[in-house]
Amino acid sequence: MINLLTPTPNTQWVIGQQNTVSWDAFPNITGQIDLLDASDKSLVGVILSETEAHQTSFSWDTRSYNLGRYGGLMKDVVPGTYIIEVQFDGNNLPKLFGGPVTITN
Repeated sequence: MINLLTPTPNTQWVIGQQNTVSWDAFPNITGQIDLLDASDKSLVGVILSETEAHQTSFSWDTRSYNLGRYGGLMKDVVPGTYIIEVQFDGNNLPKLFGGPVTITN
């Protein structure tokens, strides 16, 4: 089983600073990292469209996200409260959820 290490609950991130999403084991398959609205867990956008099979972290500058997984428009992050979701493309691995994260200017 893979566990999310960061972000932990009630984390605060500042737009434009590097912030890390990390998990404790290789999934041995690709995946993606999403930004969800903390109030209802609806998808806001995609932070990283494809993780590597042997990746266990990603550093995000908290500036923008993609509206879709592959290509598409980018939008600037709006200050607010979010959930970080890491999901994998197979191996029956469960989704990982981190936060809530408050993103500020």
